[in-house]
Amino acid sequence: MKKIIAIISTVTLLMLNSASAEVMGLNVGITGSILDIQADGTETTKTSGEKNAGTASHTVGIASVFVEKKFSNFVLGLDIIPGSADIDSSTRSKTKADYTDDSNTTASKTNSANAEIDNHMMIYGEYHMGNKYVKLGYVDVDITTNESLGTGESYGNTTANGVSVGIGFRNETDMGVVKFEIAYTDYEDISITGTNSNIVDADIDTTALRFSYAF
Repeated sequence: MKKIIAIISTVTLLMLNSASAEVMGLNVGITGSILDIQADGTETTKTSGEKNAGTASHTVGIASVFVEKKFSNFVLGLDIIPGSADIDSSTRSKTKADYTDDSNTTASKTNSANAEIDNHMMIYGEYHMGNKYVKLGYVDVDITTNESLGTGESYGNTTANGVSVGIGFRNETDMGVVKFEIAYTDYEDISITGTNSNIVDADIDTTALRFSYAF
């Protein structure tokens, strides 16, 4: 976390000082993305071994900052999303009636859950062929769970790595650099064990349309 904060501070300082970026031969800019998040997972109950499967999706607009340096037809860069995005477009809630005794009286338990991606950071390389390029990136992200479970279960947070691939178009002008790309990111499978030893396994993928401007 401290490393991410330090990187964000460095990028911010560079954005505030274009002269420093020019001296270092860097392009510093901002990206606007339409991000489609797709996730599926299962919760395995320890006591019964029962598996409950589910899916989630969310399309959201999000911004990131980046700094990059071009070496002939190769670009090396760092992209950081300072905000967060919900994995599901809405919080999932489920109410279940449980028998409390032999008199058939019941008590309801409501389970609500969602999760979000935070502190998304990508180190990437681009190989350019004229104005077109292909892109490969290594991604690190925090997964933050937000749940309110009547069962008393609680899940912690975790981190995940991933690989991003994309294709794009880059145009360099006297006013700056403009880029447009489409990218797909596959994150590693995550597994979180709750306080009652139930286990959640999940897989997350994203597809993004990205428009960038750098000076």
